Amino acid sequence: MQFRSIAAYDATANLYEPLIQQELIDQGDNVWIGSEAFIGAGAESYEVSEDGTVYTFHLRQDAKFADGTPITAADYEYTLQRALEGPGYITLLTGFMAVTSMAQVEVVDDYTLTITASQPAALAEIILSFQVVGAMSQTTAEANATADDPWAENYFRTNSNSSGPYIITSWNPGVEYVFEPNPNYWRGADYFHNCKVIFRVVPEAATREQLLRAGDVDVALGVPYSDLAELEADPTSPSTTSRPRGSTMPG
Repeated sequence: MQFRSIAAYDATANLYEPLIQQELIDQGDNVWIGSEAFIGAGAESYEVSEDGTVYTFHLRQDAKFADGTPITAADYEYTLQRALEGPGYITLLTGFMAVTSMAQVEVVDDYTLTITASQPAALAEIILSFQVVGAMSQTTAEANATADDPWAENYFRTNSNSSGPYIITSWNPGVEYVFEPNPNYWRGADYFHNCKVIFRVVPEAATREQLLRAGDVDVALGVPYSDLAELEADPTSPSTTSRPRGSTMPG
């Protein structure tokens, strides 16, 4: 699982459920920011040992992938194995967790997982909240792996078996991505306030701003900073403007 653009980062943030997430603080006007506290996401709860090295996660037993199969500790173990041994840069992140070997990851039972860091790591919880360690289906990956592609990278470039809140129902690379609520997401139907979210790829910042001003889009990323004050002061502006601080999470 890799991403090479802001749009791809936002996409994967809505497809893969990490074990934990930052607790969000309501700033008003539909703006939320992450706090310094963490709460369960794929894990219903978790504990950290007194010495700050052992993380024990208790997974939600009602959590499922988009295909209806249960999300288990084995899937998170597999996801961490991809991070540690698979392609891409994610191994650099796990090093900041003081986790460099799968010997440090243990499946206790179907819904309990432990991660033992070699030393206390201040960034561990932050990294564990990233979608790059969000649950990927081991069954789906292994079914689509080949001798030349043992991690099924080619399959996951154009497919997913979502563990997060959304699924991709249409994908036109470089043009448009259509997301719809994951019918098997553990938070249930009441979590969603829309039936579809469309990500449009608009390369020019000026065009993105025009679409926002015209009300043709609800959110625009990368609007010129020089225009933000004017947009915020414009009573006809359809959206609240804010400085980017993380992923875009459709509600």
